[in-house]
Amino acid sequence: MTQFVPVEELTPLEVESGCDYAYLVMHADSEDKLFLAYASKRDFLSVPLTYQILCFSCSSVLEVHKMGMDEYLDGFEEDVLIPEPGFYQFETHDDGSDSAEEELDIMLLADPVSVLEIMYERMDKLPEVYHCADAKTALITALSALS
Repeated sequence: MTQFVPVEELTPLEVESGCDYAYLVMHADSEDKLFLAYASKRDFLSVPLTYQILCFSCSSVLEVHKMGMDEYLDGFEEDVLIPEPGFYQFETHDDGSDSAEEELDIMLLADPVSVLEIMYERMDKLPEVYHCADAKTALITALSALS
């Protein structure tokens, strides 16, 4: 049985004024990276937006899947539910067999209508970005600071 467990160590996603996120996938010979910027939840709508920046990396192929919520949930054999928009990881209850292979972690970003699924080896939090017009601008600002 599959359950989606909220990721507590990440700042919650802003959903009051709509979900605002942007991502960029980069491929290099040694590893793949996905940079994700998202608007974090605010206590009051008058507070300026703060964008969290995450970097997912993988030495093999980093897998990214984006699809509609209904289409994503239809892919499971059992009935599953994503209770609200936010970040989730899988909690699976398998058949007890030991797999010698190192499995990739799976992170979901669920908004009200779609799911972004990322399969990765490592996730790093980068410095927050403030006072940007949108997630795309925040992502460009964060990537500019890395170079």
